[in-house]
Amino acid sequence: MKKTLICTFTLLASLVLYAQTGMLLDESNNYKEVSTNIEYSNGRIFTLGATVTNLILREFNENLEVVVQKNYEIGYPFLVNMGMSFKTYDDYMIWGGKQDVHGIIAKISYDLDTIWTKRYNVDGYVTIYDTHVQSGDNIYMIGRARIPPMPGELWWEVEDEFSILKINSNGDSLYSIINNFHDRSDVFMCAKMISANRILLSGSKMHPWDVQVAMTDTLGSIVWEQTLGGDLFDSFSYMAVLDTTAIVCYFECYGTFTDVEWMQDQQTTDSLALTSINIETGEINWTKKHFTAKTARVTSCKELIDGNFIITGIYLIDEQTQLRSFAMKFNANGDEIWKQDYAYSNSYLGYGNELYDIEELDSGELVLIGYYWDQEGLQKTWILKTNALGEPINLALPDESKEFSVYPNPVSDVLTVKSVNNEPIEHINIYDIQGKQVARETLNSSNQIDFSKHQSGLYIIQIHTENGVVSKTVVKE
Repeated sequence: MKKTLICTFTLLASLVLYAQTGMLLDESNNYKEVSTNIEYSNGRIFTLGATVTNLILREFNENLEVVVQKNYEIGYPFLVNMGMSFKTYDDYMIWGGKQDVHGIIAKISYDLDTIWTKRYNVDGYVTIYDTHVQSGDNIYMIGRARIPPMPGELWWEVEDEFSILKINSNGDSLYSIINNFHDRSDVFMCAKMISANRILLSGSKMHPWDVQVAMTDTLGSIVWEQTLGGDLFDSFSYMAVLDTTAIVCYFECYGTFTDVEWMQDQQTTDSLALTSINIETGEINWTKKHFTAKTARVTSCKELIDGNFIITGIYLIDEQTQLRSFAMKFNANGDEIWKQDYAYSNSYLGYGNELYDIEELDSGELVLIGYYWDQEGLQKTWILKTNALGEPINLALPDESKEFSVYPNPVSDVLTVKSVNNEPIEHINIYDIQGKQVARETLNSSNQIDFSKHQSGLYIIQIHTENGVVSKTVVKE
C-alpha cells in the first residue's frame, strides 16, 4: 500500500532538529578511515573520509599533497561507506549522513570549517541521506527512512522508504516527505536536478533487488519510473546526464539466491550494463552490456568535459575477497573508449582496495579516491592521479607513516630511505602500480638503493622493520 507522510517543521513537532558545532580533533588520532567522496571545484580538490565517529576533510593540491586536513567528531554510531553524501556548490559544501536515528547534515566552507551541523528525525524513522541536489538557495536531501529493526530482524529485512528533506541555506527544514512507492525498499544513491521542480534519481529497489530509475517532483511524487535488469542483487546504479538522455550504469547479476546466501559467500557473476533513457518520457532507448566479473559493483559515474562519461567500480579477482578497482570511459552511445584496472594487491597495500569516486580536473587529468586495509587491518585512504586515459601518474597515501623519509622523489637513480627514529630497516620490497613485486632490496651503508634499473612510472616501496611494515609512494623519472 502506498504511504505518504509530509512533515512541515514550522507546523508539526514530529520533526525534531538538533544543532551542534563541529569539534576539531587531534590529527594524530589513529582511526579506521573510509574515504568515499572527492570533489573538484574552483581548481581545488576536496575529499571526504570518515571513521565510525569522525569526519575527515582534506584539501589536496594537484600534486596530491595535503594542503589542509580537519577532523570533526560527529559521534557514535555513525554510518560510513553507504549512506554518506558530499558535494560542492558555488561557495560551500554540503555533507549528509546518519547518526543514531537521526539524519545529519553539515554545511562546510571552502576553508573546511563547519558553518553549521544539524540533525533531523521524523516520527521515529531512522533517516539516512545518500545524495542531494541544489535548487536556488535550497538543498533537497535525498535518502532513506526506516523503522528501526525489531528484535531478531536483520537490516536487509527492514523496509527503507524514499525520503526528501528540503532545507534552506541555514539548515532549517522547510518540509520532509516519506513516500513508499510500491511497498518495497527504495535506495537512491544518485540524484540530478533536471529543472526547478524535477529530480532524476537512480538506485535500487529491494526484496527482490532491481535497478530503479525515477523522475519525481520536489514533493516526491513520481512523474515516471523504470525498473531495469530484473531480480538483481547488490544492484546499485549511478547515472550520467547527457543533454536529454540519462545513461544508467549498473551490474546485472546472473543466478538467483537468497539474501542470506549472498551474505555468506558473496560470489556472483555480474555483467556491466548501460541503459539509455529519455529524460522527458522515461522511455528506454537502448541497453548495452560490457565485461563480466565476480561480485561487482558500480561506485560512481561522472560526466566529462568532452561530452563523454566515466564510471568507477570494484570486483573480485579471486575466490576470497581480494578486490580490484577499475575505471571505464564511454561515449554518449555507450561504446567503450578505454578501461583501466587498478589491481592493488595485499602484498603492499594490505587487504583489498575499493575505489569509490572520481573527478576530472580542468587539465583533463583524473583524480580517484578509495581506501585500503593496511597490514594491521586499519582502513586508510589512497588518492590516485591519472592522465586522460586513466594511466597512473601519482599515488598518495595521506595516512602513511611520517617516521620514514624517502628522497629524492621523483627519483632518477639513487633513492635514500631513512628512519626518523633510526629504526633499523630489514629490507624493502618494491611494487609497480599493478601490484607486481619487481624487486627486494637491502639498504647499503648510506641508506640507499639503486632505482636506475627501474622503468619510469609509479612505484610503492614497502619498508620492513621488526615493528611492522610501512608503505611509501615513489615516482621514477
